[in-house]
Amino acid sequence: MPTPESTPPLPLTPYPDMGALLAAWPPDQDIIALGGGGRFAILALDWEELDGADVAAMTWQGASASQHADGLPFHTGIVGVLPYDAVAGCGAQGIGSRYFAVKSALVLDQEARAAFITGSPLGAQILRQRLDRARASVAQTLVGAEPLNLVPHHGDAAYLAMVEGALADIRAGLYYQINLLRYFSLPRPVDPRSLARRFAIFGGPYSAWVRVPGLELISFSPERFINIHAQGESLRVTTHPIKGTAKRSHDPEIDRQLREALASSRKDAAELAMIVDLMRNDLNRLAIPGTVVVTDPGSLASFRGVHHRVATIEAELPRQTTFGGLCAALCPGGSITGAPKRAAMQAIRVYEGRNRGAMMGHVFYWDRVTGRFDSSILIRTMQRVADGAYEYAAGSGIVIASDPKVELGEITAKCRVLTDRVP
Repeated sequence: MPTPESTPPLPLTPYPDMGALLAAWPPDQDIIALGGGGRFAILALDWEELDGADVAAMTWQGASASQHADGLPFHTGIVGVLPYDAVAGCGAQGIGSRYFAVKSALVLDQEARAAFITGSPLGAQILRQRLDRARASVAQTLVGAEPLNLVPHHGDAAYLAMVEGALADIRAGLYYQINLLRYFSLPRPVDPRSLARRFAIFGGPYSAWVRVPGLELISFSPERFINIHAQGESLRVTTHPIKGTAKRSHDPEIDRQLREALASSRKDAAELAMIVDLMRNDLNRLAIPGTVVVTDPGSLASFRGVHHRVATIEAELPRQTTFGGLCAALCPGGSITGAPKRAAMQAIRVYEGRNRGAMMGHVFYWDRVTGRFDSSILIRTMQRVADGAYEYAAGSGIVIASDPKVELGEITAKCRVLTDRVP
């Protein structure tokens, strides 16, 4: 890949609204947008595609956070998409993985309402063209979008039977937990402006919209996979698995009760504890001995439509860790497979009877100058399929204490990013 740029970011005024900008983005133009619901959002402006073998061999050697002390998470580097099927036993070079060397980006600090152009001057020219179009159509993008119609591939009875089968496997000792998906189709075309509005309102902190030749995904994900910072002679890695879900209510008192019920649920605590143990074991395959620590076994976090339990595990990795080695040890994430991971993945393939595609995979960005790396798990994700329509999937973790009807309700709650009306 080209030598990473280290030029200072260029402040941009007036502040551009990401939702309006994406709604005005020409439908025949590619999109690589990350983090719509977090503090920072990133929109790639100028990039070229990379070979996966080259990326797999890359390390964090030479990265220095001191080269950019501006607090921005990304300047130039790599954005990648790792579909579930590509990393399920295939590592970083799995078929379907895509990597892009981003030479210029728009980085938004959405709390401070500050915007910056990073990298090459060409990015500013590209953005200026898009902003002109965005300003002309901003009124259209502020109109609310109606709920999207999700058609399940299989009926409720078939899903409940699949959960019952998984429970029988668990009682037989084949595995302890399995994450099973329910798949949906969107039968009617979706207006890209409506999707942009929904993405801006409902997107989680690790949301992503990637539209490039041969791939389109729109992820509303709230779940971080792994985050890496270069520090001293090692790398500090953090992961935040999510397990345990409660729907949200517009009534504050009912919402509080739902949150408290999740906080006190032994079943959900056990579900998260299994995945924490799995992620500890995965990290131990790479980490400097004695550095893997569970810093939070599980706290409550609230997002649009759902409450979740979220844990935090930290470790230190050697600087010479390769990207390919990282993927081989950690991907796919344990929260969307189950435990033990390999046994659960084999059962997932049997029960779901299909490839997952991009759904439940990962999107990441990697600043090649500072070494900062962050990634999502592609939950709450739409992907475009061969006929141009979209699919969506939502899943839940099945453990021995699971009630199939409760799991069905959890999936319904996870569909709200598409089925709720956009205000």
